[in-house]
Amino acid sequence: MALRLATVLNAVLLPAQALVCGPALGAPPRPATSARRAAVRGCAVEAEEVLVTSDGGVRKRVLRAAPAGALAPKWGAMVRVSYTATFDNGTVFERHGPDNPFEFQLNTGQVIDGLARGVAAMRVGERAALTCAPEWAHGSLGLPPHIPGDETLRYTLELEATYEGPQVENEDFDMHVYRNALEGKDSGMGFTPGYRWAEGGEEVTLWIPLPAGRGARDVKVVFSSRELQVTIGDEGAAAGGELKGRIVPTDSYWVLEDNYPQPGERAVQVVLAKANSFTRWDGVIIGEEMLAREEVLAADGAGFDPEVAERFKKAIFDNDGLS
Repeated sequence: MALRLATVLNAVLLPAQALVCGPALGAPPRPATSARRAAVRGCAVEAEEVLVTSDGGVRKRVLRAAPAGALAPKWGAMVRVSYTATFDNGTVFERHGPDNPFEFQLNTGQVIDGLARGVAAMRVGERAALTCAPEWAHGSLGLPPHIPGDETLRYTLELEATYEGPQVENEDFDMHVYRNALEGKDSGMGFTPGYRWAEGGEEVTLWIPLPAGRGARDVKVVFSSRELQVTIGDEGAAAGGELKGRIVPTDSYWVLEDNYPQPGERAVQVVLAKANSFTRWDGVIIGEEMLAREEVLAADGAGFDPEVAERFKKAIFDNDGLS
């Protein structure tokens, strides 16, 4: 049953691709002339929309894939993009062409949430169509007189470059985090190769799988205002590094959680108390690899440990998904 469910989720969530040229389905094959081979080589591939946020408020469709090995922006990175922005009816309200690109820093609130999330989900050289629902754009109030309230915004954009930006302090109030906290929802959720994390208005929580045979005596957690170190027995560091925001060490703690991520297993649950409530982290450790939805759902994807993937699949099935 679990395998069947995973298969269904892969079919629903993974980006499908469809050829938009070539013979119709079931048509007899045509001779493979040199002209036809050239046409096939240039055939466009159109990708279906995929969810960037789990609520579907930000969606992306790849128009041109990034070159092999292209980099995705890191947390807090500077990015340079060219784009055309339109209202839902197609009216253009902003344009930055290749000769006039726009630069901003991720995870700082410099642009609307939807645009920031969409660009963070791209790779250098990728061209995509991005759709941002009002709650991920300018909300019910809009941005008078330029953008009306409750307006869906659409971007056709290319990520031209990304490079390291100045340190992000994450001390500014974030309305998206505040609104989700009032509704009892997490404002962010994701996975690294070693653990799952979720972000609320006042806390960030990690769940680190505990190896079989290990217990509380084998766990060591060290908190400081901008760093976290978690070690488990002889396995060494399970998580650690500079945090994406400041915490209150005396209000942060850890416990062992039973039957997580599967019955009979245990995890180290680490709760980090934010020094500034309702700020946005979008993760835990600066520079740590974040797994995309496809990598988590695919047990053999991207060199990811299949056993860990299976455990994280269970976590996904029990939650709302990645945001």
